Amino acid sequence: MRADGRAGARRWAAHARVALLAAGGVLLVFAGAPRLGAAVAGAAGDRLAARLAAGDRLSQGDLARLVRSEAAAVRWHPSGERLARLGKAQYLLADQPGERVAAPGELRRAAEVALGRGLARAPVDPAAWVALADLELASGATAASSRALALSLQTGASDPALLWRRLDLALAVYPATDAADRWLLTDAVRRAWSADPARTAAIVRNRGAAALAGAALAALPGAGERLAALLAAPASLPNPAAPAGAGRVGEPRRGSEAPARPN
Repeated sequence: MRADGRAGARRWAAHARVALLAAGGVLLVFAGAPRLGAAVAGAAGDRLAARLAAGDRLSQGDLARLVRSEAAAVRWHPSGERLARLGKAQYLLADQPGERVAAPGELRRAAEVALGRGLARAPVDPAAWVALADLELASGATAASSRALALSLQTGASDPALLWRRLDLALAVYPATDAADRWLLTDAVRRAWSADPARTAAIVRNRGAAALAGAALAALPGAGERLAALLAAPASLPNPAAPAGAGRVGEPRRGSEAPARPN
């Protein structure tokens, strides 16, 4: 009887282990289902997102398809990366020059929400911060725009695709920027100047920010005099803050270096 009891206990333990393993497998399947669903739902937009990251300018139709794809993926699994991609696509779609976009105001509001949620989950996304800064500025939230721009610069200062939008934003929000963050905006002005003084001057002219830019460039020998000369010349660059290629904001670049704090 004792032997039978021990055998029964062993059989019961074996069955319990099998049941636990099966339950664990089911839990793993259910835990992975949202990510799998998001991958399947977002597959149609992955190619478009890759083109955007490569610098292509997407058509209104392609951006609309990307928005639908990312929105479907987010319903399965609202990851920070997916939410940020959705917000950036909505932001670009709402700002299509010369093309009809239904309810651009709604798109901008939706983009602001998606970007805010995405960045709360995955904050290392310089391009998403720039898009959010632009949206905040457009809605009149200058201080919030300034903070978003500072976070974009802190998470990756050396992205050529963001250079001119950052300069334009820096000139617009500098007066509302916390003293601790102002060196980041000054650094953005200097980076733009080093890349292309003429284009920098055109953006400065459009913003009416000659004094601000001059102060930012004061530490660079001869920069102030050259800026004054460029500003005195006839304007030659229409829409100088609008970057070529991917529109106003692209995908984040990995490995962007942090800005060097000026002395």
